[in-house]
Amino acid sequence: MRAITTSGILGKGPGNSVERDELSQAYSDLIFAVIVEELGLLPASIVVLCYFWLLLRTFRIAQKCTDLFHSLLVVGLGILIVSQALFNIMVAVDMAPITGQTLPFISRGGTSIIVNCIYLGIILHISHYVNQQQNSSNNAATQAA
Repeated sequence: MRAITTSGILGKGPGNSVERDELSQAYSDLIFAVIVEELGLLPASIVVLCYFWLLLRTFRIAQKCTDLFHSLLVVGLGILIVSQALFNIMVAVDMAPITGQTLPFISRGGTSIIVNCIYLGIILHISHYVNQQQNSSNNAATQAA
């Protein structure tokens, strides 16, 4: 929390973090605090907005799905990624105890990044499948007219 309160809007600059050396898991569990301290509040808010954008995109993909299973799978995986990010951010701002959750796609961690990339790959595959279905139905309607 001290890393966030001392950062200011513009931060201390990349590599100039003071709290990074004092935090126990600075590059995995508490990476958001290091991001805020070094880069400031604006880039940190952009990180948060990217996770919400990912969630909104998964909802949009789910709306395009014709199959209920694919729709629920996309929404479930999107919620898993975003909720893990929210828990990590809550730990960084002292709103929750340290849980060991990494910040998806940013924290250093082997298994977590692999699993999150698999989640994202499944979401992208379903999105591609839905777009192919829409294109084939549009082509069929165009040829019939």
